[in-house]
Amino acid sequence: MVNSEEVAGFEFYLVGMTITDVSGGTADQYMDLVNFNASSGKIVGVSFSGSTIPAGSSILTQIAFSNYNDSEICAENAVFS
Repeated sequence: MVNSEEVAGFEFYLVGMTITDVSGGTADQYMDLVNFNASSGKIVGVSFSGSTIPAGSSILTQIAFSNYNDSEICAENAVFS
């Protein structure tokens, strides 16, 4: 992720596969909760303590997946705040 401002939370959908795990990156380091819904492809990260991901460029999170359908993997409806 490349962000010019701090990020206190995020959500987005990944389509074209089934998510099996999310881990690591700045999301694990700064967010209190990082979770996903395998059936919808939604990934959410939030801080309840007020922690933020600093501005900069780094890996947001690593995503493990299965059932890749040989098409493009797309991020949809992304919200970063």
